[in-house]
Amino acid sequence: MTDLRDAVAFARASKTLAALLGITVVTNLFGYSYGALLTPLGLHVFKVSSAMVGALASAEPAGSRVAGVVIALRTPRGRPIFWLATGAAALFLALGLASLVGRSEHPFVPVLAVLFVGGFASALYNIFQTTIVIDPTPDLLRSRMMGLVTVCIGTLGHLERRSPARCPAH
Repeated sequence: MTDLRDAVAFARASKTLAALLGITVVTNLFGYSYGALLTPLGLHVFKVSSAMVGALASAEPAGSRVAGVVIALRTPRGRPIFWLATGAAALFLALGLASLVGRSEHPFVPVLAVLFVGGFASALYNIFQTTIVIDPTPDLLRSRMMGLVTVCIGTLGHLERRSPARCPAH
């Protein structure tokens, strides 16, 4: 418990790390939780096969993989917290856009495309999340800070375990 307290104290002393932790909690609670909706949307709204639900679920990670390669080849310049916040905001924008295009007459392919592009935003967020922790944190506190970030990421998992799934099994 002392390790966690040390990490919290260090994060509170840094506006950047405090912002990172706040953005992490918000993004995991309200952004990545969309994944739980993909199966019922695919099966009941889009009326696609289980294989196509898998394609829908893989669209964002596929976009993240492509973006990861692009970012590795050409790292964005500027402050990492800017790119983290931009990635999180763009992910939320992509999810909102997916909701809008999901109302079209033939929504599956447009939603797939928007989620793929949302993967680029997700990659920005994820890459800079780690970068922000590693760069300013002294070696002795680095694992504690990564643990604190993991606790913030785990906020979603804790809440999901407390509320049962409401999607009927198929």
